[in-house]
Amino acid sequence: MCGDERAWRAPRILGLLLALLGWLGAIGSCALPPWRVTSSAGVSGATPPLWEGLWLSCSSNGTASVRRCATYASLLDLPQDLQAARALTLIAAALGLLAACAGAAGAPCWPAAAGGPRRRGNLSASAGFAFLACGLLMLLTAGWSTHAIRQDLSDPLVALDAKRRPGAAIFLAFGSGAAQLLGGLLLCFSWPRHAELYPADLHNASSTARKAGRRNV
Repeated sequence: MCGDERAWRAPRILGLLLALLGWLGAIGSCALPPWRVTSSAGVSGATPPLWEGLWLSCSSNGTASVRRCATYASLLDLPQDLQAARALTLIAAALGLLAACAGAAGAPCWPAAAGGPRRRGNLSASAGFAFLACGLLMLLTAGWSTHAIRQDLSDPLVALDAKRRPGAAIFLAFGSGAAQLLGGLLLCFSWPRHAELYPADLHNASSTARKAGRRNV
């Protein structure tokens, strides 16, 4: 392993990998169309299956393998929860990019990490806090959309053809948020110990203790 093995410990590597995986999942959940899904036709049979995403809406003429997707004509065409989800996932993706750069720069192999364990610890901790924020944003986004869908399902005033269920993109958002939270915690808690930051002090302290022991004897 390149660099100081004590400063670049396995928990930090695992935390960075989990956080990066969650960040990629957040990007995927933002881009994929099945955010809100109706899986069956309406009561009259005239309503086709529909996917509502943050950027696209997809419909089918009854053949599952043939779907037609189109972008929204205006942001106002989206329900309020999807408008908020689009904004929050974009913020999480941008913040995750900064966190990924900081986490990678905290590795000993990275040229910017020449400042020693303290600088690598600062970069990794900063990445950890940023990934924690990203994870909370993704969980908030997915939870808000799921709550809105459940409200529509239980509302008798909402037509059956207009009722939706959470799609795969929402579950991906939940998973990506959890992965970023766990990865961020590992990055924050893997801060180098005092002995790793100041090995000279530890050596001096041990030498002083040995000398004092010899005098006492």
